[in-house]
Amino acid sequence: MTIKDLSNVRQMPRLGKIRTGVKVPNKNSPGEHPEAVDYFVLHEDIAGLFDEKPKSLPIMFPVEDDTKFASQFYKCYSSFRGLVCKGDGENCSRLIDTKSGDFAHRDTVETARRELPCPGRECPMYQQKKCKEVMNLQFLLPSVPGLGVWQLDTGSYHSIVAVNSAVELIRSICGRISMIPLKLTIEPKEVSPDGKKKTVNILQIRADVTLAEIQRLGALPGSQVMLPPPDEEKPDLLYPEAEESAPEEPPAPPEPEPVPVKVTRDLSAIKTLGDLFTACLKDFKMARSDVLKELGVSSPQSISVTPAECYQNILSVRGA
Repeated sequence: MTIKDLSNVRQMPRLGKIRTGVKVPNKNSPGEHPEAVDYFVLHEDIAGLFDEKPKSLPIMFPVEDDTKFASQFYKCYSSFRGLVCKGDGENCSRLIDTKSGDFAHRDTVETARRELPCPGRECPMYQQKKCKEVMNLQFLLPSVPGLGVWQLDTGSYHSIVAVNSAVELIRSICGRISMIPLKLTIEPKEVSPDGKKKTVNILQIRADVTLAEIQRLGALPGSQVMLPPPDEEKPDLLYPEAEESAPEEPPAPPEPEPVPVKVTRDLSAIKTLGDLFTACLKDFKMARSDVLKELGVSSPQSISVTPAECYQNILSVRGA
């Protein structure tokens, strides 16, 4: 006998978290604060299986759905209420004070979850650095004993773009991403966010096997095991200055019309969907969901023209 919608459910356990930061003592006050490092900080149960400060980990993604193994949202936390708002740049689920309609805070008596518009980077909470992009990356460590996944959280714009682009590239080569042997690395990258060059450490997905071997592995059956929901406990490294409670938020401004942007980009360099999403994010500040919406499709698999043609179509609408 079986139980409908229960006996056929399979879920992989989460074994622990891997971090890219450590807590160090404050210089001028009691306590500690998080500080980023250029290596993976491993759980004590597995630290002895790798180098002292590893910058590369062998990994596999256990499922095909990247919304499960690389969940990514805007998130706003309160030290008292925990996760108070979670959005995708279009819609959000927000914990509010039912009396005032504002963010729930320490003194709120009655709360409710409401579905509201999400203005993304235009949100006052984002501009006050109380909300930010967070990717919850879940993966297998095939060289580590135990059956389950490990989770790593990142709020780095460049890491999120790099991981998404690598996943798209591997899929375009072998038709899938699940159970392909890969490497998760921390690597330096030169960026110019405000016109000034600086070097930051970002996550990258690499492969040690040849193109032919990746294609051969892609022909093998994948996995149907379900991942647990991401652990949404506040990642301290990503919110080092969070207040005890989220302040009141003014009404969200109406979504602005796209402003024409003058860009010059070599269309021949846009060969994959990863190239397309990266180019649209850099040139038009468009998230992946915005690109799909602009193209009138619900998923990357529904795109019927080349990535370069997709970019050209978007440029004709949003370009100056």
